[in-house]
Amino acid sequence: MSIFLLKRKALGHVPCGSSPSSGGSSTTTQELPGYAQPTAQDILTKSTDLANSGVPQYTGQTYAQANDTQTNAIQGMTNLANSGGVGGQVSGSVANTANNGGNNYGTVQATQATAAQNPYATAVNPYTQQMVNAANQQTTQAFNQNAMNINSQFTNSGAFGGSAYQNAANNANTTLANALANNSANMYGNAYNQAVSAASSNAALATQASLANQSANLQADSLNSSNYNTAQGRALTAASLAPTLDANTLSQLNAAYTGGTALQTNDQNALNAQYQQWYQAAMAPYENLGVEESGLSAALGNGAQGVTNSTQSASPFAVTSGLTQSGVGLLGSLAQGGYL
Repeated sequence: MSIFLLKRKALGHVPCGSSPSSGGSSTTTQELPGYAQPTAQDILTKSTDLANSGVPQYTGQTYAQANDTQTNAIQGMTNLANSGGVGGQVSGSVANTANNGGNNYGTVQATQATAAQNPYATAVNPYTQQMVNAANQQTTQAFNQNAMNINSQFTNSGAFGGSAYQNAANNANTTLANALANNSANMYGNAYNQAVSAASSNAALATQASLANQSANLQADSLNSSNYNTAQGRALTAASLAPTLDANTLSQLNAAYTGGTALQTNDQNALNAQYQQWYQAAMAPYENLGVEESGLSAALGNGAQGVTNSTQSASPFAVTSGLTQSGVGLLGSLAQGGYL
């Protein structure tokens, strides 16, 4: 039966049936009570409007996406896994230290000492010969004066030229020669001794500088060894701390992700609340129509029919179901009452 026929019957414009009589035929019409006709008309009008308007569609957001806190935490975990964390970095450092004898430890260079040398130790004194000549000249002058005295004495005594004179002259000459030789030997010997002394001093200074350099080298080697061992120890210590640092980092990332999940849950609850408000508003016309149907059915003596309680649904197609139930309730009531 079309809704238009239903409408006409509801308004009492269509005969419901006929019965024969002895004098001919008569027609009886079953009509809705006058008080029910406006309500029936209103129900039909509203049902038609709702059917023509289509099923309500929710266009708002229904799912809360992952927030920045969650995304950053996930990215941090990914980076930690890909990089090996602090443990991976320290392990590389430890390997580098083991393979290269320390990792950027300080190297001490020993300062080398240089002995101060006497520049005249190997030089020949250019004034030695002059000094020898001057000394010999003085000696010669003294000899000549002594020779003159000898000549004068022997002349005055009348023995000049005799054997005694000759002996005295020979002795004087020998004395002169010895004096000249001694002067040269002493002066050249002193010059030589001074050169030897200077050379000995230079050698002693060089020995002292060499010993000082050896001591400085030993100290530098000792410091370098200590620095090397310190670098190795620090690398191993860092390696032992790495797992704890990585665990702390992972714990912080997990805590951040948990906090972000709590924020996401709160956002999802807000979206759910928004959808519930929309749903209640969208279902209001259908619920009101159901209440109106139930009122009409009760007035016609068929009890409460077609009342629909609206609750949140994941799909707005529940609207169609409610509308169908409402229509079935109305049609059933009219049929039971003999109006259809």
